[in-house]
Amino acid sequence: MTNVYRFGPFELQPKQRRLLNDGQPVELGHRAFDVLLVLVERAGQLVTKDQLLGLVWPGVVVEENNLQVQVSTLRKILGTTAIATTAGRGYCFTLELTPGSESSSRPVTPRHNLPSQLTSFIGHEVDLEEYAALLEQTRLLTLTGIGGCGKTRLAVELAERVLQSFPEGVWYVDLAPLLDAERVALTVATMLGIREESDRSIVDALCARLAGQCALLVLDNCEHLVAACAALVQQVIICAPRVRVLAGSREGLGIPGERAMTVRSLSFPPSGAKRGLRAVEGYEAVQLFADRAQLAAPKFSLTHDTADALAEICQRLDGIPLAIELAAARVKILSVEEIRTRLDDRFRLLTGGSRTAMGRQQTLLATIQWSYEHLGTDQQQLLRRLSVFVGGWTLEGAARVAGERLDEYAVLDLLGRLVDQSLVKTYHVEGDATRYSMPETVRHYSQEKLKDAGESDATRERHVEFYVALAERAEPALVGWEQRTWVTRLNAERENFLAAHTWCGRSEKFAAAGLRLVASLHGYFIDCGPLALGRRLAVEALARTGAQHRDLARCRVLGAAGKFSYFMGRYDESRDYAEACLTLAREIDDEAREAEALRYLGMAESAHGNTTMGGVRLQEALAVLRRQGVKTGLAQVLNSLAGNEYDDGNFGQAELFYQEALVLDREQGNLSCTAINLGNLTEISLRLGMGDRARQMATEGMAIVEQIGRKRAGVALLDTVATLAASFGELELAARLCGANAALAEEMGLRAAPPDDFTASLLAKAREGLGAAAFAAAESAGRMLTYDEAIAEARAWLERRS
Repeated sequence: MTNVYRFGPFELQPKQRRLLNDGQPVELGHRAFDVLLVLVERAGQLVTKDQLLGLVWPGVVVEENNLQVQVSTLRKILGTTAIATTAGRGYCFTLELTPGSESSSRPVTPRHNLPSQLTSFIGHEVDLEEYAALLEQTRLLTLTGIGGCGKTRLAVELAERVLQSFPEGVWYVDLAPLLDAERVALTVATMLGIREESDRSIVDALCARLAGQCALLVLDNCEHLVAACAALVQQVIICAPRVRVLAGSREGLGIPGERAMTVRSLSFPPSGAKRGLRAVEGYEAVQLFADRAQLAAPKFSLTHDTADALAEICQRLDGIPLAIELAAARVKILSVEEIRTRLDDRFRLLTGGSRTAMGRQQTLLATIQWSYEHLGTDQQQLLRRLSVFVGGWTLEGAARVAGERLDEYAVLDLLGRLVDQSLVKTYHVEGDATRYSMPETVRHYSQEKLKDAGESDATRERHVEFYVALAERAEPALVGWEQRTWVTRLNAERENFLAAHTWCGRSEKFAAAGLRLVASLHGYFIDCGPLALGRRLAVEALARTGAQHRDLARCRVLGAAGKFSYFMGRYDESRDYAEACLTLAREIDDEAREAEALRYLGMAESAHGNTTMGGVRLQEALAVLRRQGVKTGLAQVLNSLAGNEYDDGNFGQAELFYQEALVLDREQGNLSCTAINLGNLTEISLRLGMGDRARQMATEGMAIVEQIGRKRAGVALLDTVATLAASFGELELAARLCGANAALAEEMGLRAAPPDDFTASLLAKAREGLGAAAFAAAESAGRMLTYDEAIAEARAWLERRS
């Protein structure tokens, strides 16, 4: 074994088990040292993974991941190019090696002028690995992102990690202070010690100096000088083939061969997630806040009491590092809870950044304002108007809210520029539909600019008009095979619908639009929940000034309020709304609404135990619909009549009504009602001792609900399949589905009717057969299932039984 191996500034001393960098010891774990020694001893050769594992961990069974960790550690120290990977095979040490018997004098440290960092670097570890690998593959890597997202810090950290890969140096140039595009080349040249010459341009001199060098040029804050930076970089990478350029800019430079990577925000706890201490402390934004808060107030610590507030702060600040750091600095004078409550006024709260930073980096307001002021007038206008959206939007919505002057293609071009500037983000939902959103901080700023421009009312009115029209277009589509697509879209637009509803309450002239909105959406909220939210919207829409006209819109919302109340178990309230709906329906001579009101009056009576009066009301509804001669709504009334007969023990008549309703549902393509009726027929078949037929009905119903995504139908089927499983002796599954059904019904706000004697007896036998403790454990496990998981589990069992 040779005494030492030298490569670049490093010296590996096998006998002393030591690695030196520029003569100074490098901290290196013994496994990482062994991996390095094996690779260095076989420099230039492929060493397979099996060979490495056998030599470094002899006689020990080790996961391959351990080897990957050690190689990753070595690359951080030696540079990403030091160890090459052959996918699926192994590794090869690539640096030029000079073996010798004695240690040489101190190697020369690679030159660089990277700014020293006074605080710890947090987050983006995986991203740094990816960016380092990209620097090996591309001549120009541009880190893009909104102001304050940490592009500069990330670029400097990346440059430090790849320092050893560039023997001629790493040169950092901050272009933020420049106002004159013509000074870009001169500034870069000056940083490299190149002077202007009378016989050639500064660009030519710069290219001549770099032509034979293996160096990294870091150009930071290029966004206000993009054209000049692009021109210079293109010339450099043509003239200097071994030079790499790392740029930081709010948008890409747009030259051939560029790899533009958007710097993501730090990870933060999602909205609605559990926010205990253990649940939040692993998120990058939370770690950054805690680290910087301890610099401002050394006694600060993340506790169970502060975890929830801190999670919300990080979420509402979009995980933007600058915003997080500015918020953390406030712990000197405010509690975490006090910071959270003041985030609506974030631009006044989040000030006081580093005095040595550029002015635009000292406050959150200045950072966002810098981006806004560098937009074109038409881009500024669109950004302002897009701020009325909540939770994202589509191109169709953007074009409508932008104003009549712009068509979709004009809006698309402007959106593209806003995406390039990282002020707007794109993402996809089910069906590959493209949606757009903006960080909450940008939205706050843009809303203020919208008010300042006097455009707020007109823009919000267009927003309301678009979402009322969308709801009315969606309502009839929430029936057939396309309904899952529409449910997905309405789920994505829920916050916008709520914002439109709220705005309808601001002006009497929009009260009628508010009624139309709720009337069109009520079926969505009944089937997808939460019911309490749908009920609140209906009650608020009905109470508004301007919503008291005795017309169809008010009649429909009265009926909707009655439906919400019924499914929530508020039967007296449901009856009151249904009676008001019935009176108005007769005033405006709308028989469809009249029948619907009679149906819910009958159902409310039956729910109170008065099945006789309930049956009378339902027969009245049936007579109205048959007289009318249309089938819309007829299946639902028949279904309710069947339920009434079932409660009275008339199972044969109930089955006839259910069968007739099912035929109508199939004819009309009403999949949700078809699935519910199949579930009802499952219960009838089970009651009549036809288990195989019951299972077939349930299997078909479950296949439908899995496809359409309508939760009310799915929850109803889960209850039925739980009973079916108990009847087939699948006791643990029955318990799990009981638990899932109960939890999902609670989540939606559905009040489940108590089980009838037959169902209660089956479940009681299941509990006895499985044992109370085991049944309770299985039921508890079922409560943890998501809707999709529960539906999939029930369907899988049904198909296994077929």
